[in-house]
Amino acid sequence: EAPRIDSQIASYLKENGYKVLPQRTFEQHWNTAVRAFGNPVDPTSGKMNTKTFAQIMHRVRDEMAANTDLDAFVFTDVVEFDASFSGGLKHLARWDGVTRTPTMQGPGDGVSTDFDWSMLAAVASLQVAIYDMELKPIFSGRGGLDATEAIDSRSSKGRYIRRRNILENERHVQEGIELAFHPFIPFEDWPGRP
Repeated sequence: EAPRIDSQIASYLKENGYKVLPQRTFEQHWNTAVRAFGNPVDPTSGKMNTKTFAQIMHRVRDEMAANTDLDAFVFTDVVEFDASFSGGLKHLARWDGVTRTPTMQGPGDGVSTDFDWSMLAAVASLQVAIYDMELKPIFSGRGGLDATEAIDSRSSKGRYIRRRNILENERHVQEGIELAFHPFIPFEDWPGRP
């Protein structure tokens, strides 16, 4: 889903007066630097080697500064974690500025009365970090997207399963983008205090 979401992010930035360079330019410089310094992510643990990452980013920054009019880097990540839907009448989950209801997946349309609403379901948020040309952080934000698991209507005991189509609701994705960039780009429907 990342390329589609990144495309929406680029459109959102452009709509708000920012010039967005093609991602392939960054990727080409990144790949060249990875060949020189090694992969900053350890494939066995998934942990980031911060020294290698810094070396790569400095090289990428130097190359892009010499060839473009770049003045900032925007990094985006879709992060997944667990949340629970409330046991009330509406069964809502709240995280990172959004409120969502659970979806059903399967042939049925109901949930058994003994369904465990305290059971955790996977949800996703968009995390944004913006760095200046000195590679110092100038902004970070996070906005909720949608649940990535649905209630399995085939299960008699009730459980969550991975949704077939995750993050397909364009309105939810757009809301998450707007929340993640607030107040860097003011979002008039931002749910928090001014």
